[in-house]
Amino acid sequence: MSNHPDKQETVILQERYQLGERHHQTHIKVPFVVAEAYEYIMIQFSYGPQIVDTEEAKPYLEQAVLRYFTPEEQTEGNWQNFLPLVNLLTLSVSQEGHYLGCYHHKAATQEIYLSAKTSSLGFERVSPTPGFWELQISLHCMLSRKGFAEICVIGGQQDEVLSH
Repeated sequence: MSNHPDKQETVILQERYQLGERHHQTHIKVPFVVAEAYEYIMIQFSYGPQIVDTEEAKPYLEQAVLRYFTPEEQTEGNWQNFLPLVNLLTLSVSQEGHYLGCYHHKAATQEIYLSAKTSSLGFERVSPTPGFWELQISLHCMLSRKGFAEICVIGGQQDEVLSH
C-alpha cells in the first residue's frame, strides 16, 4: 500500500497459490470484478523460488542433454553446465475480454501499473472501469517441487505515477 496519506487505495484481490512441478507449462486464470472506477490499478505479483534447487533440476537437465545432444557431445556431468535452472512465471491482464498485455520478465517480484495516463511496459493504457477483469499466470517453467505465486490487485485514486 502507498505511504501517501491522501491517496485512496482499495485492495480488490489478494491471492496466494501453492505451486509445484504439476503446474509446469500451464496457465492459471484469475477472474475478478472491479466494482467501481479507479484512476489506476496496481498489480503486485511475486513468485518463488526463482532458482530451481540443483537436485530438483538434475533429472530435467539430464533428460535435456540426452534429447538435444549427440552421444559424442554428451559427457558425464555436463548437465551442470546449464545451471541454474530458472522458474519463469509471467502475468497477463484482460479487461472485459480485451487483452491488455503482458511483460515477459524474469524478475520474481513485479509491480504492474495500469491507468489512462500511463501503463507499465507491455501493457496498454486503460481506464480502470468497473467490470470483469482477468489475470492469467503463465507458468513457462515451474520445476520446483514447492513453489508459490502471490497476487495483490489494488485500485486507487490520484494517479501520480509517471514511469513504470
